[in-house]
Amino acid sequence: MSNLKFSKTLNILLILIVLLLPWVPSFLDSEVEIQELTDELGFYETYTCQISYSEFQLKNIFTLYQDHYRINLNEYSEAPCYGKLTGVDRVGDIFYISIGLNPLLTLFLQSLFLFLVILLLKKDEKLLLSENSTYAISILISSVLITFGFYSQTRYYEKNFADLDFRFFETYQIIFAFVLFSSYILGYAFNSRSNNLVNYFPFLFLIIGVPFGLNLYIYFLVFIFFGVYKTLTSYKTLNKLLLFSIFIFVWITSVFEGNMFYLKPDKMIGLTSTVYSYESIIYWSLLLFLIVTGIFEYLDKVRQHINYITIKYSFYFVSIVVAILSYFNTEVQPLNAASQIYFGQNKASTRDLPKDIISNWRGYFPSAEQMGEFFSITILLFLSLKYLKNIKTKNFEYFPLSVSVVFLILSYNRAAIFLTIIFGILIYFKGNKNLVSKRNINIAIILFVLLLSFLYINNQIFSYSFTSTKVLSEAQNNIAFEQYSNSLLYLQENLNSNFLLKLVFGIFSTAAFYLNRSYLWGMFFARYSPTTKEFLFGTGPYNLSNLYNEVQVADTVSFLWPHSSFLQVLFYFGVLGVLLLIYLITKKIIYSIKNNNLHIGRYIFIFILINLFKSDSIMYFSTLFTTLFFYNSLKFEDFKIKN
Repeated sequence: MSNLKFSKTLNILLILIVLLLPWVPSFLDSEVEIQELTDELGFYETYTCQISYSEFQLKNIFTLYQDHYRINLNEYSEAPCYGKLTGVDRVGDIFYISIGLNPLLTLFLQSLFLFLVILLLKKDEKLLLSENSTYAISILISSVLITFGFYSQTRYYEKNFADLDFRFFETYQIIFAFVLFSSYILGYAFNSRSNNLVNYFPFLFLIIGVPFGLNLYIYFLVFIFFGVYKTLTSYKTLNKLLLFSIFIFVWITSVFEGNMFYLKPDKMIGLTSTVYSYESIIYWSLLLFLIVTGIFEYLDKVRQHINYITIKYSFYFVSIVVAILSYFNTEVQPLNAASQIYFGQNKASTRDLPKDIISNWRGYFPSAEQMGEFFSITILLFLSLKYLKNIKTKNFEYFPLSVSVVFLILSYNRAAIFLTIIFGILIYFKGNKNLVSKRNINIAIILFVLLLSFLYINNQIFSYSFTSTKVLSEAQNNIAFEQYSNSLLYLQENLNSNFLLKLVFGIFSTAAFYLNRSYLWGMFFARYSPTTKEFLFGTGPYNLSNLYNEVQVADTVSFLWPHSSFLQVLFYFGVLGVLLLIYLITKKIIYSIKNNNLHIGRYIFIFILINLFKSDSIMYFSTLFTTLFFYNSLKFEDFKIKN
C-alpha cells in the first residue's frame, strides 16, 4: 500500500460515497408504496429490515424538524439490516424510529472514513516505521489482542451481535478479519502521514472513534500496533513489559473463581472493562501498556514536526465545529445519529439546549466536565503562545476564542473556569516580567484577601472541622444493609487516633467539599473495600466492575462514576501505583522548570492534572492522548514555533 495515491478530489468523492452508501434506497417491491408515518404503525412493523432510512425520510420529511420524533440506533441487527428501519415504536407522544446497525460494519465504515480523511493530508517524505516483517507481525499481534478483547467480554458483545455466536471459533475468525483490515489501513494512514497528523490531534475531540456497539476506540488499532512494534524492536521496552507482567499476575490472583462482576460502561464506553475476570484483566492490562507505549513511541518519533501554531488552529477549528454540532444535533435528528455512527461518540449529543448560561450543559461531549476542560485548553494554549512565545494574535482568532469562552461557561465546570482564570493570570505575568513588581504583588494580595472576605461573609467558607470529615459522613450516610466497606471501617477506627491519616484525609475531604465532590467521593469510600494486597497494588486498569458490585450502597438517582481520576488510579494500581505516578510526574515537572522556564506544555499539563483530580476525563481517549502529549513535551525544549 506504500505507493497508494489519491487525488484530493477523488479522496473527497470516496468519503462522500462512504458516508452515503449505507443509506441508499433498498428498492422495495414497486407494488408496495411506503406510507407516511401516523399513529398506525402496522406498515413499519410488517416491513422491518426492508426500508432504507433514506426512503423513509424522503416520505416523512416532517420527522426532521418536529420534536416528538427520535432516531434510535439499534446495534443488534444482522448485516443485511444495516441502514434500514427495524421498527417504529411510540412511547407517550414520542415516536422512536429504529435504524439497524451492525458493530463490525460500523467499525469498517468508521475505519474507512478515518482512513480517507487522513489521506487528505500531505504524505511524509519517509514512512514512520519500515514496512518489514516486524511491521507485519506487529499488525497481526495487535489484531489478535483486540480480538481477544471480544472473547474476554462475551457477555457484553452477545447482546450487540444478532448474527454471531460467541461460542464458536468461527465468530472470532470473522471478528479478526474485520479488525485486521481496519488495523492495516489505519496503520498505513498514520505511518505515512504522522509528521503532519500529530498537529491535528485536537480532532480526537471531534472524531471520537468508538464504533457503535463496540467497547473500544478505533485508535487502539493504531497505537497498540505502534506499542507492539516498539516492544519487538526494543529490549528496554520488552523488559518493561516483563516487569509489568508481574503486576498482571498479582491482579489475576485477586480474582476469585465464580465471582464474576459485570458493569455497563455507559458514557465511558471504549475505556472501561465490562467484566471482572482473568481474561479481562489480561486484556485491559496489556492494552494499557501497549497504548501508552505506542503513544510515547509515536510522539518521540514526530516531536521535531510538532508545531504549536497548527495545534492551536486545530483547537480553534474543532471548537467551532463542536459548537455547531452541539446546537444542530439538538434540532436535526439524522445529524445527531450520523455523529454517533461516523464520529463515534461515547454518548449521543444532548437533545436539549441549555436553559440558561449556567447550566452544566454537555452539548456534543459525553460530559460537561470534558467539555469545560477542552475549551479551557483552547484558551490556555492561545494565552501561552501569545504571552510566553510572543505570537501575534490574528483578528480571526477572536471568534473561536469567544466560542470557547461561551461554551466553557455553558459547561459550568467551575474548577475549569476558576483554573483557566488563575493559569491565564500566571501565564500573563510570566510573559510580562516587568509587571511582577512589589506594588503589583501587594495589589494581588489585597484582592485575594478581599475575595476570601467576600466568601466568608456570604457563608461560602466553612469550618475545617466540618469540611475535613464531610467525605466520611457522606460515606456513612450511604451504606445499605449494614454493609461496611473495608476502607470505611478503617477510617472510622483510625481517623481520630492517627495524626498523619487525619491530616491527609482532612485536606482531601476539604478539597472535595469545595469541589462539590463530597457526596461522590463519599460513595467511592462506601464501595471501596480492598484487601491489603489490593490496597497496595490495586486490581488492574479499567476494572471498576467489582467496585460497583462487591459492596451494596444506598440507591442513587443515576449511575455515578467516581468523578476523580486520582481515585481511579488508586483503585487500579493501589497506593504504590499512586506514589510511583506522583514521583514520575514531579520528576518531569522539575526537569522542565530547570530546562525551560517558559515551557508551553508545562502549564497546560499541570492544568489538566489538577482537573483530572476531580473528573473522570482520563477515561476518554481524547483526554488520555492530550494528557500524554503534554506530559511527553516536558522532556524537551519547546519545538520551533512556525507562523
